[in-house]
Amino acid sequence: MLNSTKKSAVFCISEKLNISLGLKVAALENINLFVTELEPAKEMLLQYQIKGLKII
Repeated sequence: MLNSTKKSAVFCISEKLNISLGLKVAALENINLFVTELEPAKEMLLQYQIKGLKII
Protein backbone atom coordinates (compact mmCIF):
# COMPACT_ATOMS: atom_id res chain seq x y z
CA MET A 1 0.00 0.00 0.00
CA LEU A 2 2.84 2.42 0.76
CA ASN A 3 4.18 1.91 -2.76
CA SER A 4 1.09 3.56 -4.22
CA THR A 5 1.31 6.75 -2.14
CA LYS A 6 3.23 9.93 -2.87
CA LYS A 7 3.82 10.70 0.81
CA SER A 8 3.34 8.72 3.98
CA ALA A 9 3.00 9.63 7.66
CA VAL A 10 3.46 7.72 10.89
CA PHE A 11 1.70 8.70 14.10
CA CYS A 12 3.56 7.55 17.21
CA ILE A 13 3.41 8.40 20.91
CA SER A 14 6.75 8.85 22.67
CA GLU A 15 6.27 5.68 24.74
CA LYS A 16 6.52 3.65 21.53
CA LEU A 17 9.70 5.28 20.19
CA ASN A 18 12.87 3.20 19.98
CA ILE A 19 11.25 -0.12 20.83
CA SER A 20 11.44 -3.24 18.73
CA LEU A 21 8.44 -5.47 18.10
CA GLY A 22 7.59 -8.15 15.57
CA LEU A 23 5.47 -5.66 13.60
CA LYS A 24 7.05 -3.27 11.11
CA VAL A 25 5.03 -0.25 9.99
CA ALA A 26 7.42 0.82 7.24
CA ALA A 27 11.09 1.34 6.54
CA LEU A 28 12.27 4.82 7.58
CA GLU A 29 13.22 5.68 4.02
CA ASN A 30 9.56 5.19 3.02
CA ILE A 31 8.20 7.64 5.62
CA ASN A 32 8.00 11.38 4.95
CA LEU A 33 6.20 12.72 8.00
CA PHE A 34 6.47 11.70 11.64
CA VAL A 35 3.74 12.92 14.01
CA THR A 36 4.20 12.76 17.79
CA GLU A 37 3.26 14.70 20.90
CA LEU A 38 6.90 15.67 21.50
CA GLU A 39 8.43 18.96 20.44
CA PRO A 40 10.47 18.47 17.23
CA ALA A 41 13.59 19.85 18.96
CA LYS A 42 13.67 16.97 21.48
CA GLU A 43 16.97 15.09 21.40
CA MET A 44 15.00 11.84 21.30
CA LEU A 45 13.83 12.75 17.77
CA LEU A 46 17.23 13.79 16.40
CA GLN A 47 17.97 10.38 14.89
CA TYR A 48 14.75 10.58 12.88
CA GLN A 49 15.45 14.12 11.66
CA ILE A 50 18.89 13.04 10.47
CA LYS A 51 17.18 10.36 8.37
CA GLY A 52 15.19 13.15 6.65
CA LEU A 53 11.84 12.78 8.39
CA LYS A 54 9.78 15.90 8.94
CA ILE A 55 8.69 15.93 12.60
CA ILE A 56 5.38 17.50 13.65
